[in-house]
Amino acid sequence: MIPIKLKKVKKPKYNNKKTETDGIIFDSALEAARYLELKRLEDSGEITILRRQVAFEIIPSVVLDGRKLPPSKYVADFTYWVGDEMVCEDAKGMATREYRLKRKMMKAFLGIEVREHKKAKAKSKRRRPGQRSAGSNQP
Repeated sequence: MIPIKLKKVKKPKYNNKKTETDGIIFDSALEAARYLELKRLEDSGEITILRRQVAFEIIPSVVLDGRKLPPSKYVADFTYWVGDEMVCEDAKGMATREYRLKRKMMKAFLGIEVREHKKAKAKSKRRRPGQRSAGSNQP
């Protein structure tokens, strides 16, 4: 009998779960939910030209030490138009260092501000020291 090695399925680093919506596979449930919101806005005429996974070249390719390096790109989750203004948007559960840097470069080099659609934070149930609970009558 030949031993079979099974590849271990790795847990995503930021706990995102691939989600399928409208036959499209999204990197996270947050991104899929935002897509549905934007689709409704497009159907109602509030936004136009909704596009997904739009690549922007931030820095062109360069030759460095005799090697040609590829261009640096930023891929937006969504772009759409509101009137005569293009909106570039990213659904973010966790803003990585690379994302924050590329967001700054988009603004500095291309003049495009990336809007973030963030996951709503759950309200904390923790009390600060010395704070009384809501139903407490003690001083």
